[in-house]
Amino acid sequence: AYNDWLVANWLARDARFLGSMLVATQDPVAAAREIERVGEHERVVQVLLPSGTRLPYGSPYYHPIYAAAERRGVHIAIHTGTEGSATSNPPTAVGWPSTYMEWHAAQAFNLAAHLTSLLTEGVFVAFPRLRFIFLDGGATWLAPLLWRLDKNYKGLRVECPWLTELPSVAIPRHCRFGTHAIERGNDDGLLWRLLDEIDGEQTLLWASNYPRWDCEAPADCAFLTRAAQDARLRILGGNAAALYGLSARERQAAAMAATSD
Repeated sequence: AYNDWLVANWLARDARFLGSMLVATQDPVAAAREIERVGEHERVVQVLLPSGTRLPYGSPYYHPIYAAAERRGVHIAIHTGTEGSATSNPPTAVGWPSTYMEWHAAQAFNLAAHLTSLLTEGVFVAFPRLRFIFLDGGATWLAPLLWRLDKNYKGLRVECPWLTELPSVAIPRHCRFGTHAIERGNDDGLLWRLLDEIDGEQTLLWASNYPRWDCEAPADCAFLTRAAQDARLRILGGNAAALYGLSARERQAAAMAATSD
């Protein structure tokens, strides 16, 4: 019902809109059928999944979803949320938080766990055309995770023979990260050194989180205003245009919007 509402009330109103479909991860076979159905619409470009689950997303349990998405040419976005609901595990690996601040700060940990699972279970190898977008959990946590994965790969890759390259090579190729909730520090130089470790100029996608209470405009995003112009243009529109296959005209419009901000 939501997907039909999205197409009728948003995508039909303005040709500039692109859509994210929703599916129920509790039933991957039915979810795959829904992806086949809704994915026929040319401006539905991704499947939006919650980070709250009972199994990590690398599990073969979810392969019907990925296979259908790859066939339809849509990507997989994982957004923080639903952790601790009736269909998922507690919000943290150690149990239930007692404050919103604790829950909010721990959201990146769930994204990191899903990303590690997708890599080590071979999802990127099995579905090479898929891209995974991680939303609303920041991005700088990826740099030390890549360091740790590369270190472990060198000693433990016998457990994952399908991995033929370093995680720090595979993950930036297959994954993108939204800028909303990105970590902030007192040293913008240090922040950009961490973002360079994850090839941030290529892997970051602008996400304002509008219209929620913590949304922000590009002019209010400190790390972005201090970025080099080429990097800024890519993050504000160019990377998304390439990911979702926008036309040259749409790419130009995105660049103009980024410049005007």
